[in-house]
Amino acid sequence: MEEPSPNLIRLFTPLSPTTRQTTRALQEMTGRRTSALFNLREMGNNLIDQTNNQQPLTNGRQLLTATTVNTPQQLLRDTGRDTPVLRDNNVSGAGSFLSTHTPSPDEAVIQARGKRQIPLTYSPDITPLRQQMQRNKLAQVQQCQNNRLSLPNIRISPRKRLNLTDTPPSPQMYVIPPEIAGISPLAKKLRLEEERGVDPTIAVRGLAHSQLVNLITDIIKMNPKIRDDVVNMLPEPDLISMEEALNSSKKNIFKSLPNTRLESKTDSMAYNRVATHLSAFRKVVSEGVKRLQSGEQWNALLDYTIIAWGYVQATPVWDNPAHNSTRKTCFKNLACAALTALKTGKFTVQQLKQVRAKFDKLAPKTSELDVCIKHMDDLIENNTEE
Repeated sequence: MEEPSPNLIRLFTPLSPTTRQTTRALQEMTGRRTSALFNLREMGNNLIDQTNNQQPLTNGRQLLTATTVNTPQQLLRDTGRDTPVLRDNNVSGAGSFLSTHTPSPDEAVIQARGKRQIPLTYSPDITPLRQQMQRNKLAQVQQCQNNRLSLPNIRISPRKRLNLTDTPPSPQMYVIPPEIAGISPLAKKLRLEEERGVDPTIAVRGLAHSQLVNLITDIIKMNPKIRDDVVNMLPEPDLISMEEALNSSKKNIFKSLPNTRLESKTDSMAYNRVATHLSAFRKVVSEGVKRLQSGEQWNALLDYTIIAWGYVQATPVWDNPAHNSTRKTCFKNLACAALTALKTGKFTVQQLKQVRAKFDKLAPKTSELDVCIKHMDDLIENNTEE
């Protein structure tokens, strides 16, 4: 496997600013050393040329000695110079002496670094530009904290700066005028309501069922004379709203059943999906029965029994007999309520015959319903005999 080139390594692993600065300093030192070496070689060649001009060589042996064996010390001695030679141990060859002192690599690196500065946030790759930006942000934050009112790039005199500081509002703003000081806003509201008056026909709409019952009871107790008038004015119970509650509960049951042809709508899986809505349907039926029984509305109770019987009959019949307990319970509650109404209420023969005809059309026939039909037959026979 071939080793990656240095350029690729440098591309994916960038150097830190300190390393880049050190590398740049070393490159400068290498360039200086190379230029000094070329200068020394030129100086040596010039000295050799001067020596050859002063003492011409006569044979090839002297020429070979002068060109190959002479050292820098001999050249200086031949030219008559007594100046000291500064030798650099790192430079070898004929140009190994310098006219000036060259610093060592470590010293050059230290000089290139300069004075060490502590960064605001430690990061090996932080740049000087980023350091300067962070210093500017820190200075702006400190300036905002020190000055309550900062106006950038605007020179303000000390007197104007003192006038621009925040001052609390004057206490006169919170003083209540004397003409409205003794009037309370709550008292003013109550006084307006007293002037307008309360319309009882409107206020009754916001009361609950129990509050309405208590209200009528208190009125009859306070005025017993109006009892007969109230009895004559009482309307029949509204069975339409009760029928709407039964219809919505039955719709929820059928919405929960599976819609695909591959699934059965009467097995245990379907029952588990509908069990919650079945219990809600049973609760609606029982609440309607209790409401009419507590009000002793016997005629309305018989009508409600006939209406609710049809909705209970429309509920699904499950494959497992144990799951049909809700259906049987609803039938039983309705038949018992009808029997109670027949025993307690006072019906004419014509009313009993109408109810008897409606009960004959109800299905399925249960034992409780057969008892109701038999009791109605007895009532009709007794009334006709009399």
